[in-house]
Amino acid sequence: MPSGKLVRQSTAVGKGRTRATKGNMRKTTKRGAYKPARKKAMINRRAPFVETKSKTYEDLQAEYPHILDHLSFTERTTPHRFMNPEVFLIHQQGLDEHQVIGKSIYAKYLNMKLQFRFPQKAFSVNGLNQIVPITPQDYELIWGWVPNPLQATGQTTPTAPGMTLEDINTHINQRVTDYIDQQKDRLRFIPKKASTLRITGRRKIRPNLNRSSTAPLQTIDPLTGPDYVIGNIPDVHMNIQWKIGQAGRKLHLEHATNLVPDTTKPGSNFSGLFPNYSWLPFCVLVNYDYDNLPSGDEQLYMPSVAYNSILYYTDS
Repeated sequence: MPSGKLVRQSTAVGKGRTRATKGNMRKTTKRGAYKPARKKAMINRRAPFVETKSKTYEDLQAEYPHILDHLSFTERTTPHRFMNPEVFLIHQQGLDEHQVIGKSIYAKYLNMKLQFRFPQKAFSVNGLNQIVPITPQDYELIWGWVPNPLQATGQTTPTAPGMTLEDINTHINQRVTDYIDQQKDRLRFIPKKASTLRITGRRKIRPNLNRSSTAPLQTIDPLTGPDYVIGNIPDVHMNIQWKIGQAGRKLHLEHATNLVPDTTKPGSNFSGLFPNYSWLPFCVLVNYDYDNLPSGDEQLYMPSVAYNSILYYTDS
């Protein structure tokens, strides 16, 4: 037996096993640290220590009592019914779960639940009895992002401190309206460069008449006119989601002094925060056959909508 220390021989067969996270934990450059795989790995590792907050439209109503009530059925007299998720657009600083600690957050999920009620004699909205349209109506729900940020400064109109929720919705609605107006002509070929939106989803809104619990719509007395009917149309329930991505979307928030007006005190406003440099979400119900409705009575023939939205985010 030769003198000296014995050398242990390796008995491993095949390729050695490596840890699944070895590639994500190696020392990397500043640029490589922001690659999608490493960002996702970092998010998963710090998830147990980060609180995921949520904010619904009920929370907004508690903070801003004078914003419109979207949880009740309302209708519009325009071919475009905008339902932008305002839980993404305005924020309030504080220590509650639905409030922001600093001036930046990571948005993780943005969802919305909608309920559509079609016009029918059994229901009334704002004291007006609705009427079933005689001509066919084509409804489509479109949602996505407006990639043009507000980018308000102290010199723009409106200024960043003077921004209001109405100004934010106007910024979104004008760009969506321009896109939809181009789609009215069904025989027109529209170049892709003309699109200023990033559409996430589109869905036709049609009632499922097989779910009706009573008699279908029918006229019970032709002498009283075609609008006097019995039966009902079932509501349509829908859930939609905006794509944000695994890593989330960082929102840098700006402070505005008159974000939401106080209707009980003229000249008084509620302050808050708004995303000034990010894409903005939109949601719109389009009626392509709006021009076929009786002029002046469009409100009686339009469907009513109630909706609620929720934003999941982190601010640490």
